[in-house]
Amino acid sequence: MSRGLGYLPDPPFRAASYRLATFAPSAYPLRGSLAQHRPAVLDQGSTSSCVGHGTSTLLAIAAGAWGIQLPIASPRALYRDARAIARRSDSIPLTDDGTYPSAVVDALEYCGIYPLGSAESDVHPGNVNDEATLTELAVQRSRLIASPTSLALYDYTSLADMVRERIVARKEPIGLGILIGQEWSDWNGRGLIPQPFEGAPLGGHWLACDGYEMQRDTVVLKGLNSWGASWGDSGEWRISLREVFDSGRLLQALSFGPPTLLA
Repeated sequence: MSRGLGYLPDPPFRAASYRLATFAPSAYPLRGSLAQHRPAVLDQGSTSSCVGHGTSTLLAIAAGAWGIQLPIASPRALYRDARAIARRSDSIPLTDDGTYPSAVVDALEYCGIYPLGSAESDVHPGNVNDEATLTELAVQRSRLIASPTSLALYDYTSLADMVRERIVARKEPIGLGILIGQEWSDWNGRGLIPQPFEGAPLGGHWLACDGYEMQRDTVVLKGLNSWGASWGDSGEWRISLREVFDSGRLLQALSFGPPTLLA
């Protein structure tokens, strides 16, 4: 499956169970960043596991920003367990068709109950990075807890305020679910990634956002993609929040606070 087609936005009934953020202060600096806590750039390869890879990056950034030492689960473990949690049946092979952000969170919170090795997967080990796995956490009988906050997509101004407040005041990276096209694959790392042409084929993609800067009156978001360091600006992406919001291609935004490890 092509890169970028591995994200499914949480259905409204599932997203509603997240805490809902609707308020933020009114004054922010012209730029803010958690980039000093970035992990190595991940590469999802052809697995379409952008949610697993992106969530792993978000958790690593959040842990670093809060000075928390955690064995962050690998993208492979996140993806495989997320699919297993969502499916809850060992008789059906897993497929690389993406997953919901909530399924990844569920997999993390259940990792001490539902170990990685309990279901098969066709995710190839050569496409992922080797880090601590959910299986290791399960063996330790530990649970990695992550409780993201869903940012309300009511209007651009409120959303821009919330994103900046989360990054600057709360030190929380933002997970973004958006629709993208070929312009992402073609981007050379200069300027901002443009919006897709009208009628262009689109696919869902999940991104780790850890910073912003103001360009005139526009909030430019930036963060790490999961397509390796050879893509874009050494793995970094940059988009206009207003463009992606006004176009209706922003599907979901979740902020990630400090994760906790419970025995």
